[in-house]
Amino acid sequence: MAKYRILYWRRKEKTKMQSEPISAGILEPPLFEPNPAPLTFGPLYESLPPGSVQESAAVEPLSRPVIEKYDNMPAVPAPIPRAPRTGKARPRRRTWLVACFLLAVMLIGSFMVNSSLNKVKADYTKEISILNAKIDYLLQTDGSNDGNDPDTLSYASPLSTAGSLLGQGASSLDLMNQEVVEIVRSAGPSVVGIRVTAPSQQFSFWGWQQIGTKMNEGSGIIYNQEGYILSNFHVMSVAAGQPDAVIEVFLADGRTASGVYVAGDEQNDIAILKIEMSGLTPANFGTSATVVPGEFAMAIGNPLGMTYAGSVTVGIISGVNRIVEAENVADSMLQTNAAINPGNSGGALINGRGQVIGMNTIKLASAELEGLGFAIPIDYVRPIADSLIKYGYVKDRPYTGITGSEISPMTARFYRVPAGLLVGEVQRESASALAGVEAGDIVTQMDGREVNSMSDLNNILKNHKVGDEISLQIYRNGYQYDMTLTLKELK
Repeated sequence: MAKYRILYWRRKEKTKMQSEPISAGILEPPLFEPNPAPLTFGPLYESLPPGSVQESAAVEPLSRPVIEKYDNMPAVPAPIPRAPRTGKARPRRRTWLVACFLLAVMLIGSFMVNSSLNKVKADYTKEISILNAKIDYLLQTDGSNDGNDPDTLSYASPLSTAGSLLGQGASSLDLMNQEVVEIVRSAGPSVVGIRVTAPSQQFSFWGWQQIGTKMNEGSGIIYNQEGYILSNFHVMSVAAGQPDAVIEVFLADGRTASGVYVAGDEQNDIAILKIEMSGLTPANFGTSATVVPGEFAMAIGNPLGMTYAGSVTVGIISGVNRIVEAENVADSMLQTNAAINPGNSGGALINGRGQVIGMNTIKLASAELEGLGFAIPIDYVRPIADSLIKYGYVKDRPYTGITGSEISPMTARFYRVPAGLLVGEVQRESASALAGVEAGDIVTQMDGREVNSMSDLNNILKNHKVGDEISLQIYRNGYQYDMTLTLKELK
């Protein structure tokens, strides 16, 4: 007799029967209920041979037997239960890599912090050592070392140095201090504070409209008894061409006066203004031709505006005939380590005799630089100032009559044009206008030398005088043109 297995699925026993193992074999009578109802078989039963199933077997009406025939089928083995995991779980590889990375970051960060702290500590120790040396230097005015006490330091007396700086041959530190104070008393009243306020305008559909005010603050030097005051052009630039500009002048004695802009030389950063007031103290002008590095230098001005008006800083002349690569500065500058800050512009640089030897103008500032201040030599300033007062311009100075902006090599490559000076404006009846130069042209050469900025153009003009003919090469609409300019006087 063939072996059969009859599976009975009941809704209430479905979960239980699925979880129990199934074995093949002949069904026992206990699997059938007593007095069962007649059993009806489907097509699968009809295909079986007669007598294969006991007709008395029956199931509940809600259940339908599924009959499967297995010939010589082996018993289904019971599933092998999995042994429980023992011991700690092995950490994942990703967790291990993250831990190693965090540890490396912590080690590197700790090393960098320690290095920075060590550097700060070394710098601090160095500064303390320098300060201690300076204190000892000041305390031991006439110290000497006879060689018996190796711990006693010997310093040269600073009094001889002070005497040479001040030109008085001082014999004590107190005398040196008195001399410095006297210089401030004599030269201080000649230095004034300047504040320039002018309306700021913007062009719109309705024309020029005021959108606010702009203000400059700086310093100045009383030039003469007539009330003319010398300053930098970049301090007075707000007032240039602005009839509504308000100029306030603050004197050392506390008086205040209204000023009027007279004229300026933007190329050398020099300007003249005037006040109507009596009892002025003109500056005592010296000469910058004999200044040498190492001489005493004092800067008087108004750093950061009127808040610190009349500030005095002391140093030495660090260098002469310095060339500063910047727009609109003098050809030759005096370098000093006396502190010069914004607001000092236009103030006085004074020597040990209380004479003005320069006009403070510019400072090179960055995180790596310190003590690099520059002043225009007074011998360079005075002829220009005299011409501005007398004529309102620098007489006998040639000019081309063009203003423009630089075209850098990168911009030139982008627009496929030559690098040079892009002409923005051409003054009427100027040398450039008469030669045919137009706005939008690019000046590439003048007098056989390359031109990339207005500074280059002005430097070339310094080698010529009014009436000289000079060659000019320009680029226009893809073509190069050569022109000749007859230089005229700048008025």
